Amino acid sequence: LGRVLQAWDFISRFGKLLHLTPFALEDLSGALLYPEESPLSSEAYSALLRYILVQHETYAASVAEARELKASGTDPADGGGEEGAAARRRAAAQAQKLWEPDWAEDP
Repeated sequence: LGRVLQAWDFISRFGKLLHLTPFALEDLSGALLYPEESPLSSEAYSALLRYILVQHETYAASVAEARELKASGTDPADGGGEEGAAARRRAAAQAQKLWEPDWAEDP
């Protein structure tokens, strides 16, 4: 029951982020004990996978954009002075935001 409780706690905390409707612990326990694949467990797995894929695509797009800018020579971060420093700070803040989970969101 400990692992089921941990899974339910995780899904309850991040359900809003994963776009899952709330459900009872008993529902999850029954879904995991179901001899075949249950709709509840399928939806939870799918939601988690969708979130991971979206985050990966977002990160990959930002990395590709940064590489493209750097290769074209139009990256203001390559320049010196105030403008280059500001661009570097913006890029670092964006990269940090992409990897930070939304801990502050209430489920």
